[in-house]
Amino acid sequence: MREDTEGASTSNNIANGQKTTNGEDQKVAFHKLFTFADRLDVVLMIVGTLSAIANGLSHPLMTLIFGQLINSFGASDRSNIVKEVSKIFSGFSLQVPSGTTTALVGQSGSGKSTVVSLVERFYDPDSGEVLIDGVDLKKLELSWIREKIGLVSQEPILFATSIKENIAYGKENATDQEIRTAIQLANAAKFIDKMPERLDTMVGEHGTQLSGGQKQRIAIARAILKNPKILLLDEATSALDAESERIVQDTLEKIMCNRTTLAVAHRLTTIRNADMIAVVHLGKIVEKGSHEELTKDPEGAYSQLIRLQGGAMDSEESQDIDPDMPRSSLDRDKSISNFRSQNNSVQRSISRGSSGSRRSCTLNTTGFGMPSPTSVHDDEFEQNIERNVKPEEVSFKRLAYLNKPELPVLFLGTVAAVIHGVIFPVFGLLLSKAINMFYEPPKEIQKDSKFWAVLYLGLRFVTFAALPLQYYLFGIAGGKLIERIRSKTFEKEVHQEISWFDDPKNSIKR
Repeated sequence: MREDTEGASTSNNIANGQKTTNGEDQKVAFHKLFTFADRLDVVLMIVGTLSAIANGLSHPLMTLIFGQLINSFGASDRSNIVKEVSKIFSGFSLQVPSGTTTALVGQSGSGKSTVVSLVERFYDPDSGEVLIDGVDLKKLELSWIREKIGLVSQEPILFATSIKENIAYGKENATDQEIRTAIQLANAAKFIDKMPERLDTMVGEHGTQLSGGQKQRIAIARAILKNPKILLLDEATSALDAESERIVQDTLEKIMCNRTTLAVAHRLTTIRNADMIAVVHLGKIVEKGSHEELTKDPEGAYSQLIRLQGGAMDSEESQDIDPDMPRSSLDRDKSISNFRSQNNSVQRSISRGSSGSRRSCTLNTTGFGMPSPTSVHDDEFEQNIERNVKPEEVSFKRLAYLNKPELPVLFLGTVAAVIHGVIFPVFGLLLSKAINMFYEPPKEIQKDSKFWAVLYLGLRFVTFAALPLQYYLFGIAGGKLIERIRSKTFEKEVHQEISWFDDPKNSIKR
């Protein structure tokens, strides 16, 4: 009887457990279903079943308007049920006039990159609207929207194929001439022509065969080939060193002319020529205007961001020379000034109007709306700066202190070096003694010859032991010293302020 009761109890527990599990699975299934239903309009828009506007907007330039956006992200658990909600925007409003460049700056996490995602319709805002020429993005066909938009992100996406095919993804049925023109406009022709297979060179998985600057210029060439009405730049140069950044920024300045551009930037030096700069803080725009207008307020949010970056922009604007400065410093500053004047020629052709709010681009355009190749300068940035500055001498005491942990190795190496050094004088001394042997009687010669032969043989073994030991021990000590210097140098570099990396003399030269 007891066994029957225990069996029945066990069966009930199993049944209850199955009901609980089934109930949780049903909740998860319904949650996924409702989530899909909320996005059903986007799914239908992709396949074209909604009455979306396809070609209703025929303007050569487009105006972007963000109206009172409210957007949030949810943190989900394993069952995909939202547990926490974090608000990104709260009343975000911005207008990007057609044919102008607007830059978004601000601290990390303020929502700058989210604006780019909303324009691409990777997701929609919870409230508010994003308009193109007064038409809500939700009313436009998704594929048509993305045909009109070009995106250059911080980490460009390249496929494991050739350079030519990666660029050709920007436009269907692109001709070789169009691809070549896009490459020239992107300042990529020089490094591509140096490659063994040129355009047919394989870039590797995720572009691992190319440097960061090369990948970025290929992505820009793809965007140029697409000839977008709206250009989105999501921190396109933040992951590059100072020299590569100038090459890419020089290219971007060309293709932004007379094009509706929205740029997200971390380094303020890259957006100083923008028609309007908007400072984003906690999902709201707290300040906007041109670079000249915003810097007039020393207590403004934009001025504070400049100070946080170490005043890098101010150092580029002012080239005042101190008469008390050493001659070597003057030569170095002069070479840097010449470097900038040669490689920022396109920026000089981009001048602001009398109001300071619009740019006038003087570049010629090709058949698909881009600057002509005749206005493109070659990669002068890749040439080294020749500085006639005498390197600073390092004291021997400092090097000896850095090599202090290898003192026992250095001692043994010194002993081996001394032995190796005295071998030749000892050899000469022994040779002079051995010559006297030939003037002795025959019986003495036979006896002494064995002695000198053994002595010279021993000297030979000492030489074979001392010489390799000397090089080996000193090699270990020298290698450890170089490793220690490189480690300390790298440690100092990674802890420098961002303005240090913006200085041309600290950039990596090819």
